[in-house]
Amino acid sequence: MMKEKEMKAGLKRDSEKIRKAMIAKIHIAKKELGLEEEEYRFLLRSITGKDSCKYMHEGELEKVLEVLYALGFEPKKKAKVENLSFNKEGMIKMIEYHAEIILGDNWKRRLRGYVKKKFGIDDIRWCSYRQLVSVWGFLRAIEREREENLPF
Repeated sequence: MMKEKEMKAGLKRDSEKIRKAMIAKIHIAKKELGLEEEEYRFLLRSITGKDSCKYMHEGELEKVLEVLYALGFEPKKKAKVENLSFNKEGMIKMIEYHAEIILGDNWKRRLRGYVKKKFGIDDIRWCSYRQLVSVWGFLRAIEREREENLPF
């Protein structure tokens, strides 16, 4: 039981780091695009219904970033994840394959529930690559905990 709490705490810390990085990127975009405070708040409300990033989950922050990119924001240095050559469909297949093994019965429902809770997204196929990496990390954390609890 204690390991499960520690794992959840670790995942929460990782999630919070991702959120903070996304919020920082949004604030940089606001400055670089020259948005006034009123324009910025209006933009946030029109996308998410919330006027502050601190009340948004990762999925909402991702939507805000997508709009800021569409408005012309170009980060100076791309994040490592964005520099990787990847195949999103391949990542989804890998996650689904391992989720069935790691999560067991009702793995589809459990995976969908995690994605909904973490990102506010109804289906894994709508996740960004960054979100898929987070889902993969969640599955690996469960697998590592099970390996640590083996009796031998």
